Amino acid sequence: MTYALGILDRLFVVYWRGQPDTAALDTILAEVQTRYTDLDTKLLYVTVIPRYLDAPDGFGRAALSRFGERATPFVESTHIILEGDGFRASIQRSVVTAMYFFRRNVSRVHIYSSIEEARGMLAVLSGLEPGLIGRAIEACGTLQV
Repeated sequence: MTYALGILDRLFVVYWRGQPDTAALDTILAEVQTRYTDLDTKLLYVTVIPRYLDAPDGFGRAALSRFGERATPFVESTHIILEGDGFRASIQRSVVTAMYFFRRNVSRVHIYSSIEEARGMLAVLSGLEPGLIGRAIEACGTLQV
């Protein structure tokens, strides 16, 4: 499987292990819709792209774009953790930010360089303890599926 899912209250976490594809994104969208229905409230969607993954190709970017549009009714905000330091990772975060800015979704999208950086904002939005959030996200990265 190219991803692992984790759910903690309104936090819906996707930890990528490989490149996204349409089938995976369709499955994730169905899970998002189910969780939204179960809670009857919008979710905080968190996606982690580990430092070892390359940026998606054109097909992957298009699939992610379609997924984002289809998930919008169920999501309060999106939190992208694009792990990594240095110039390359910084440029990737800038490109993602610009992409959302031009779609006029920038206020609903937050981009971080690490789980540590993301957990503070997620704690404010969710009311959950930052340490618990960090541990839950990290656990997704260690799940064996």
